[in-house]
Amino acid sequence: MNTVELKNCPFCGSNAERKTNKRYRKGYLATVGCKSQLCPAKISQATLHGDVEEAYKFAESVWNKRTDPVMEGKDGE
Repeated sequence: MNTVELKNCPFCGSNAERKTNKRYRKGYLATVGCKSQLCPAKISQATLHGDVEEAYKFAESVWNKRTDPVMEGKDGE
């Protein structure tokens, strides 16, 4: 069950969703990405052991990670 609130796409601002999952060796490969069909943004994470929810947990945490905004100029203006 998806209990993590996914941030909007950092490129187009659309909502994000769990996309796919598939068996990967003894674990799973899970993909989280943008819902917009015009935006190809996605992230895939694999677990070598564990269940599909563990793979999604990793993918969702990476999707939700954002960098700090770049400050313009030395005074931040």
